[in-house]
This record gives sequence, C-alpha cells and structure tokens, in this order.
Amino acid sequence: MGSRHPDGDIILRKSRWLALAAVAGLAFTATGEGTAGAATDMTQRAVVGNPPPWTASAEHLGHADPGGTLEATMLLAGQDPAGLARHAQEVSDPHSPSYRHFLTAQQALDRYGTSHVQWERVTKWARAAGLKATVSGPHSISVRGNTSRIEAAFGTRIDKYRVDGRTVRAPARSVSVPHSLAGDVFGITGLDTRRLAHPMSVHKNAPSTTNAPSTTGSKCSSFYGEKPAANLPKAYGRTVSWEPCGYTPAQIRSAYGIKGTGLTGKGAKVAILAALVSPTLLKDANTYAAHHGEQPFAPGQLTMRLPQGAPQVVGDDEGAMDLEAVHAVAPDAAVTFDVGTGDVTGNAVLDALTDVVDHRLADVLTSSYVEGVLPGGQQDEDRVDPAIVKATEQSLQQAAVEGISTNFSSGDGGGFHDGNASPHGTPQLEYPSSSPWTTAVGGTSLAIGAKNEYEWETGWESDASKLAADGKSWAQPLPGTFSAGAGGGVSTVFAQPAYQRNAVPVALSSPDGKKPMRTMPDIAAVGDFHTGIRVGVSHPSATGQKPQYREQSDGGTSLSSPLIAGMEALAVQAAGGKSLGFANPALYALQGTGAYRDITDHPSGAHEKESFAAEMVNPRTQEKYTQLFTLGQSADSGLVSGPGYDTVTGLGSPTGNFFKALAGK
Repeated sequence: MGSRHPDGDIILRKSRWLALAAVAGLAFTATGEGTAGAATDMTQRAVVGNPPPWTASAEHLGHADPGGTLEATMLLAGQDPAGLARHAQEVSDPHSPSYRHFLTAQQALDRYGTSHVQWERVTKWARAAGLKATVSGPHSISVRGNTSRIEAAFGTRIDKYRVDGRTVRAPARSVSVPHSLAGDVFGITGLDTRRLAHPMSVHKNAPSTTNAPSTTGSKCSSFYGEKPAANLPKAYGRTVSWEPCGYTPAQIRSAYGIKGTGLTGKGAKVAILAALVSPTLLKDANTYAAHHGEQPFAPGQLTMRLPQGAPQVVGDDEGAMDLEAVHAVAPDAAVTFDVGTGDVTGNAVLDALTDVVDHRLADVLTSSYVEGVLPGGQQDEDRVDPAIVKATEQSLQQAAVEGISTNFSSGDGGGFHDGNASPHGTPQLEYPSSSPWTTAVGGTSLAIGAKNEYEWETGWESDASKLAADGKSWAQPLPGTFSAGAGGGVSTVFAQPAYQRNAVPVALSSPDGKKPMRTMPDIAAVGDFHTGIRVGVSHPSATGQKPQYREQSDGGTSLSSPLIAGMEALAVQAAGGKSLGFANPALYALQGTGAYRDITDHPSGAHEKESFAAEMVNPRTQEKYTQLFTLGQSADSGLVSGPGYDTVTGLGSPTGNFFKALAGK
C-alpha cells in the first residue's frame, strides 16, 4: 500500500483510490465499450443535474465533438440516506439516549453505504450504455466514453463554450438517469469542464496571501503593545504600537487557558484535509518546534495520505500553518495529513473527507479549503454543484455517526466575496463551512501580554489606512477602508438547525423576516493575519539552491480552524479518549456556562478603538509602506458583532473551562 518515508509515515494511495472499493466489499470491472443503443430507450428519466448557471451568459460555440472523450462521475446515494441523517442527529443530541454511541467505519458503510445490489444495478446499466469504468469507490463510480455515448447515457447534450479565454464543455440540457436508478445515483460530476480548471479547492486565506500586501515584520512586537511606534502619527488620541511578530505555541496555549490543564491531546487523532503538500512539511514542523522549545513529532505521529499525482508545492505556508497550529495546541495528538485531488468524486475536499471518514482516520477533522471554486478564486455556497453538496452532507453525517468532529474555516472576506461587496446585497457564505453538519470556525484579533496572559479579543474585522507621504498623518480618515476579516452570515441554502433555534437571535437568522436559516460561524479563535501565529516553512530559493527555512506571521480562519480542532483533541483526551462526534449541539448547549468568552468590537470600553501599525510590502511592485489597522470593524465587514451570539465569532472563543465542559466532565 505504501512505504515509510524518512520524514514520517507516508501512505501512497493506489492509483486513483481504486482500493476504496475493497473497503466496501465492492468491485467494478469494465467490459469494453459495449453499444450505446442499450441506453437510448429513456422515456422514463430522473433528473440529477441541470446546466451550470454560467452557460447562460457564456459564448456558445455549438455541439461538442461527438467522438471526443468525456469522463463523468456518478455519485451514489447509499442504502438509507434518510436513516443516516436521523442516526447522525440522534448520536449528536445531548438529550438523546443514543448520544455519543457511535458506529465503526465498517458498520457505517455496511448500514448506510452503497449496497452490493445498488452497485450491481448501476454497473450493469453503465456497461449496457457502453461506458468504461475508470475509478471506483464506496460512494462513486467514474466512467469514460465518447461524447455520443455520454449524452445517450445521461440524457443530455454536451456543448462547447468560451469562458475566460478557454474552450470548455458543459451540459446544455438537464442531466438524467433512468428512473430505475433514481434511488441509487443522485448526481453526476465531471461533465462541466469549467470546474475542472480549478481541481484544487481554494484555501481560505489564499486571496489575502496571493493578491494582497503582506507584512514585512521588520518592526514587530514579541507581545501585543511591546514596541511603541513613537515616530508615527497618533491614532484615536494614543501612540500606536507595532503589530505582533506572530505568537508562539507557548503564548497561544497560555492565552487560551490550556497551560496548567495537563492536556496535550494524548490518545486523540486529528485529520487535516488538504489539496497539496509541501515535501518539507514534517521537516519544517520539527525545525519550528526546535526553534520554540517545543517537542517534535515522534516517529509515526504524523501520517500523510497522498494519492498518486498529489500536488507537491515547496513553500506551502498554509499546510505548514495547519500542521503547526494543531501541534502547538495538542502536541501529543496523532495527525493525518490527507490530500484530495478530485479524481474520485470530482472535488478535492470531498475526496479527502470521504477517505478520512470511510477509514475512520481521526476523532477530529479540520479543513481550510472550500468547494464551489469559480474563476478568480470566488466561493459562494449557492454556486456549488448540488450533487457535490449532497455527497458532502452525507459524508459529514457519516462522520457524525462514527464520532468524528468536523471543522471548516469560515473565510477571510468578512460578509463579502473575498472582500468585495455581494452582488445581491447579502453576505456570501462558503461551503462546506455553511453546512449545518459541520462546525464553522470564525476568527478573532487577539492581544497577548508580556507574561503570555490573555488581554482581550475582538472579532477579526479590520479597516486599514496608509501612512501619508509626509509621514505626519494617516492618508485616509480613520478607521480607513475594510481590509479583511472572518467570514460569517446567514445561509441562503440551509434551514436553521435545531441546535441554533434558541441561541441565535431571530434578527440574525431571519434578516428578511422569513424562515430562519443556518447562521455562521459557530465558534471562533484567533485568525487576524496581524495577530496570528508564527509559522515555519521552507521556501524555494531564487538561486536554485535547496529550499530555505524561514518563519513568518500567518493567519486567516485557516489558522482558527486547526486551533479549534486541536482544542477538541484536548477535549477527547479529557473524555478519557472517547470521541465527541459532531460537536455543534454540545457547543450550543454550553452557551452561558463559562466555556466561552463573549467577543465584541470594543474590549477596552464602549468608545475605545484598538489599532496597531504594520510595515507592509506589495508583492507585485515590492513597494514598502506603513499601514494602520483598526480592529473590530464589523459594521464595515457586512456582519454583526455584539453580546451573545453574533455573525463574526458565533458563540465566542474558548476559555480554559471549554475542554472538560465539551468532554462532559
């Protein structure tokens, strides 16, 4: 199956995850191309997909080449989708007699996965339609055929379109399967090749790290407020300080009340979902640990599950941050770094998620990646392929019945599209974090004092203003314009789950006065890029030498989610190694118990504003300049911050009481 790597345990998954079929006791062997005629009598059809919305405005180039080759993935519904959802709710409800009585992965697959009868029915039809199998797994079957066979099999027409300078293919009519398969196949992916232009789902903080200026860190503070910027203009009547250099693991543990608990995550397992991996990941994490007096990964403590062809990128600070953040909070937890490519289901997030769930690889899962990627890096929950959403919801429900806690970061654009105002005037949520079956993790700005003590947090929503050319004033009237902040808001797709019913104000869950909807985030931890964590990662050398290790401050809700995952690993340890399962019902039940800090925009007083300065660099022009950041600007982010639940930090950030309270101790 794999081999041991000098840097740790790496599992190289078999070609395109064909091994997954064996897990479910299923197999699919293609029998040649067959004939299309067997699939053409389709008077009774079940629609499982529609033309992508973007085709309505794209340049239409006509019918695709009938002889061209296409590949499609059939997403399988399993034996009892409704029963799976009920079971997931029962084991997650603190008031249910089934609370935290979980199934093994094999029991879950046997009860709710694709049955042998379903498998045979779908594969027999595919063979008769002249389609050839390429990939198989417990939840999907990928097939290949020429355009004519694909069109006949799925009752559609495949046309060509010109989009963003590229020629792509997509269904011009609804996609369907015979009614006899309506209970077996609920969606088809792969026919829309525009989506395939972005096979790796986008990391939450990618827009900020790739398109926006970054800090130089040349005048930073080792703790909040350490270095006054006496040469800069005052802000809000006070001398400002330089931003933190990035907090260390010891500072994070102390600020969140972990120090002194004796909790290290021992016996817990955490999975990190990713769409690429740095070849120096483990080496960098151990170098980072040594630099900060932390323990390195023990042999076998980190496992990397990599499909063939998994993208490897030197200098991937995002994967490094995920791993180093989990290890900072839960240094004894076992970690699996799982890379998805989209080869199995047509979506990288779903690939990695199903691998973790089908093999029950973790007690806690974290991901900083999203689905529904569009050109330009935009994400929006209502633009995600409905078939992918349905498959992801089932995988998250399967995680719940197996006792896996799942966490997804809420995004870094406030209530907007990566910092841009919504086209229809409502906050833009990202998926899967908007799912009612996962914990959406928002972000805060965090002040840690000289003795590593917690000073305060605000919701991470920052405005910024440049230093004027003469150095005597701030160029824009303070607080400036919106810079970045944690994502949140109200779903337009998912109804309000029961656990939010008495916790989320109606004014937030139903801003239009209609049906209450899923509101996010659920919980928060530090995410501000400028009050984040120090991250160690090797970067490519400009001279062609070996990659050079260096440290930098990093953040985003991509930091918040792995921090919360690490804290949940501590709760697993506090529970005696027993899994917690889907955490949201328990998280909301802890409201008002002292498990959270209630985060507002004004931690130092109703009329006080917190701000700091940072030296910045534009990555495109290399221009260096100074900028003032004003914190807690939720109104400018399109979100709401205030006492109790809010759309910036949810229930709040964890206190030292959180870990045992979540464990039920």
